Amino acid sequence: MRIESRLKELNIALPTPPAPVASYVPYVISGHQVFISGQVTLGPKGLEYVGTVGKELTLEDGKAAARLCAINVIAQLKAACGGDLDKVKRVVKVTVFVNAIPGYAQHPEIANGASDLFVEVFGDAGRHARTAVGVAASGSRTRNVTPVSPSVSALMVPPCKSTMSLTSPRPRPNFALAELLDGSCCRCRLNRYGSAAGSTPTPAS
Repeated sequence: MRIESRLKELNIALPTPPAPVASYVPYVISGHQVFISGQVTLGPKGLEYVGTVGKELTLEDGKAAARLCAINVIAQLKAACGGDLDKVKRVVKVTVFVNAIPGYAQHPEIANGASDLFVEVFGDAGRHARTAVGVAASGSRTRNVTPVSPSVSALMVPPCKSTMSLTSPRPRPNFALAELLDGSCCRCRLNRYGSAAGSTPTPAS
């Protein structure tokens, strides 16, 4: 349980992955990849870091929010890997959506809050391709990236080893891709709009 030991060293307690609140699944396994639904800033006491970066929230708040999203992504990934994060081979792609004021230019720095955590937890296997996107809300009802108004939302794609089904979390904008280390695969398909299909383990050819 190498990754579990690393999480303890970092004093990170993974939360119980929340169930989806709409017509989608928390994660989807397709071939040797695991796609994690976008995660928001849900903490032990509920939604945290609510607001807009550059207005109610600072750069440091944004980085902390991205880190919290990443923790929630890892929690979903653990569920997808049957509870064994040592099955993760590599984090492939991370997308971070930031609710910021118009003209804000430090989205990459905020995304580092998530990227740094993946590297801290998975080491070199946590180094990934990344996209950081700023979303400026317009109108009185659409104040943030997602309906629940978090400042940051993250998605990730990591690789996982072993035959098992994966799960995906709720918020829209972030993915994690997981590949199965031993060549076996589980099938499951999901996108951020909620479509999902099968989770029957299928041996790799």
